[in-house]
Amino acid sequence: MQALFSSCSDLISISFNEAFDTSKVQSMSELFRDCHSLTSVNVSSFNTSSVMSFFQMFCLNDKLTSLDLSNFEAKYSCKFHDMFMSLKNLNFIDLSSFYSIYSSGCFLNLYNVKPNGTIIANNKLLIYSDNWAIINK
Repeated sequence: MQALFSSCSDLISISFNEAFDTSKVQSMSELFRDCHSLTSVNVSSFNTSSVMSFFQMFCLNDKLTSLDLSNFEAKYSCKFHDMFMSLKNLNFIDLSSFYSIYSSGCFLNLYNVKPNGTIIANNKLLIYSDNWAIINK
């Protein structure tokens, strides 16, 4: 599934249902990377329990304003580098289920992302950002 929709410059919106089985997927790296027209992505039906890499999954999407990843399980993941890099219009991320058994938790760096957004997270998530409000659930 790696880079499946990467560089789809005309993709505006995408939604998945339960029939799109992701239960055995190990890499979602670059899945929606560089989709400059993408304004909406619904991945609420994704089963991410086997995913080990989210590297650059959403990076370089200038028009995305929010991401609801509240259903994402990242327990066995260890690659989150640049997952949200250069999302210059992003205002909201829900990562309330996100955590990893590796190290002491997930480490997400929000750099080159629009300032003053809001993240819903959990106490196992370490977020590096000096300009986002972090709400722990």
